[in-house]
Amino acid sequence: MARHTAIEYVGKERNVGDGGDAHCIFFSMHSCAALARSLVALRSERRTGVLTVEMAGARTFVYLRAGIPVFAEEGTNGETLGRMLVRRGVLTAEQHATIIAKMTDALVLNEQLRFGELAVELGYLSAQQVDKALADQVRWKIVGCLQRAQVTWTFEDSEARLEDVGNFPMRIEALVLDAMRWLDDEQKSELGLERVRDTLLVPAEPTAEIATRFELSAPERTFVEALDGRRTVRELLATRDATEIDALALVTALVVVRAVTDAAAVKKPAPARPVTPAQAMPPPLARPATPMNPLPPPSVPLARPATPINAAPPPSTPLARPLTGGAFTPAAPPALQRPATGGAIQPARRDGRSRASQILAALEQKRVKADVSKAPENDHEAKLLAERAFQAGLAHAKAARWAAAAPEMQRAAQLLPASDEYKLYAKWAQLRARSEEMPHKIERAEVARLALAAIKTDPSFAFGYYLAGNMAMLDEEIVQAHRLLAKAVKLDPANLDAQRLLRVVERRVKGGSDPGEGGGGILGKKLW
Repeated sequence: MARHTAIEYVGKERNVGDGGDAHCIFFSMHSCAALARSLVALRSERRTGVLTVEMAGARTFVYLRAGIPVFAEEGTNGETLGRMLVRRGVLTAEQHATIIAKMTDALVLNEQLRFGELAVELGYLSAQQVDKALADQVRWKIVGCLQRAQVTWTFEDSEARLEDVGNFPMRIEALVLDAMRWLDDEQKSELGLERVRDTLLVPAEPTAEIATRFELSAPERTFVEALDGRRTVRELLATRDATEIDALALVTALVVVRAVTDAAAVKKPAPARPVTPAQAMPPPLARPATPMNPLPPPSVPLARPATPINAAPPPSTPLARPLTGGAFTPAAPPALQRPATGGAIQPARRDGRSRASQILAALEQKRVKADVSKAPENDHEAKLLAERAFQAGLAHAKAARWAAAAPEMQRAAQLLPASDEYKLYAKWAQLRARSEEMPHKIERAEVARLALAAIKTDPSFAFGYYLAGNMAMLDEEIVQAHRLLAKAVKLDPANLDAQRLLRVVERRVKGGSDPGEGGGGILGKKLW
């Protein structure tokens, strides 16, 4: 069998394994930048297969077709479609809980319902809304991979593994830019922003092409056009155009995928040398053809033989354009096209009713209800029962019924022990149900540990940042609390408690008091 080849983000090639179905292993220095560049390398080779990204015990599968990301799926810890729809206000918490309950009940009939088709059948969403939500979910999963500080990844060539997945083509550069928007300024600096602040940068390819690949807005494109090698990045970041966009994220993304280059490194064409009399002489006459020196037919041009170093590309592969700095950019990716999503919504059957409609009718007719207290028979059932218990606990928590919320959260954590999120909520509900007494130091350390573990698994987990910031504030770690709470508010502006605590911490950072926040100072009961 053919040997697989890994293209590292630095542009080198190395063989992996002696043949068979060996995976292509990508090594990295800084994972975020290396992963992005590996994706670009795979696109330049138009590879089809699955990129497996592993981080903090979690795993994400990114499916590539001709090098274009088209689908992604996560393990236990990924955000579900329903959760994302509730977070965005498309579904209510009650509608989400109803769908989960129906999906759980259907298991009694040995039937599995998809969340999207059930949401459409119940009239909560349209098929178009589900399709868009699925695309957004895929996008966010890949963006999450590009936010990790420590990840490893492998790639496996496989046409077969893409047969039964959705098809949501994504532009790699736009995904990288989305990821950069959510990183802290310190992380952006580590990815190369600090290194280029005093550099004169120019685009490595036409601005129009950059605007398309990064899916830039008009103000963002204007900023890229200003990268003309006349002003440093630091000077451009101080302009009015930069204040209208997230210029730090944009510059970082451009640097990560090497869409810009140092103006000083751009090679200028050498001046033409004067022609000498010897050079101006006509070429010597060609020798006549002989049996020992036959001339090729006039219609056949001379060609160099293909070698491992100079192999001719396949006819369907466009040649890469040279970069202005002397390197080579990957060939332009094929145009993104959106065929059917792979069956997110099941078509109607012959009797005019959808599969979801028939299952719902059977549940109603037989008055089937799942026994939520029984042990699950498989992982799918465990996941559904855990989410059902979690949503019930969440409803109690929102109404401050902590004594009722705690057992539901605990059951969710028991059903799905790999979920750091469920364990964090279970611990938090237990503490809140106990009394109004502030958690002692050991308990605060446990909550902080669980919160940071959940954040490591899911960098967009706003509630984890909120609780970690809360515990840091109670421990008088004001700088750490400020960083965590600011992140929580950025991820979830609707968290009013996080906003309130952030205001308190900001006053502490500035050396002020905490009027109107409970009178107990940083350790006051009302601050936890």
